Amino acid sequence: EFIEGESLSQVLAREGRLSEARALAVAIEVAGALDHAYAKGVLHRDIRPDNILITPDGQVRVADFGFAKAIGADAPRGSDADRFLGNPAYLAPEELRADPGVDCRADIYSLGITLYQMLTGGVPFQGATPMAVAAAAVSEPVPSVRTLVPDVRIATARVIERMVAKVRSARFATPGELHAALRSAAGAPRAIGKAASAARASHAAARAGGPSRPGPARAEPRRRKSRTGAYIIAAIALAAHVALSLIHISEPTRPLY
Repeated sequence: EFIEGESLSQVLAREGRLSEARALAVAIEVAGALDHAYAKGVLHRDIRPDNILITPDGQVRVADFGFAKAIGADAPRGSDADRFLGNPAYLAPEELRADPGVDCRADIYSLGITLYQMLTGGVPFQGATPMAVAAAAVSEPVPSVRTLVPDVRIATARVIERMVAKVRSARFATPGELHAALRSAAGAPRAIGKAASAARASHAAARAGGPSRPGPARAEPRRRKSRTGAYIIAAIALAAHVALSLIHISEPTRPLY
């Protein structure tokens, strides 16, 4: 099937990263596609931006099932148990270790890394060689997305954290469960921290022309200014006194006649 549009990797190359709403919308569509494939007994095993297509009208399509694998009792046994397939930056740790029994949670991990990239503009693990990337992906934790993009909702960050958990039992059990969690995160309210609330309140008060309350930090500068003014006045008085004294001394003595 020919699909008009461009890959998500092309979109990211052009735009750098996506807004949270747009990134979640793409992830929701991909999770729905993975849920449909899982219901048919198929794992994709190569979810990454290159294999996610965006049509001109904004629809999302999952492409390239070249590495797909059937699951279930009737699934044929593959010959790739001793090596990993695909891009190691997006593969789950169990795939990189060639663990037996890889299931849909590996696709969930790959989608988590893809969502991470959509929000931050980069993948969490990089290296000079594919093996270096694989070693980091297996051993190092994925940094929180909010360390790079603090504006991301806490709900979204928690979903990603669960998607990319090192231990697959800690991830969402099925793409359907993930799909529901992503939709919930997309509708979650954006929390406002105390610092942001205080800054906004201060800005609103300034615009309204309301009185500002001097904080304790301003008391000390005032005292310093007062002391400095006193020193200057004293110095001026002393200089005037010395000048008058010099004038008096230098004044010529008038004769008495």
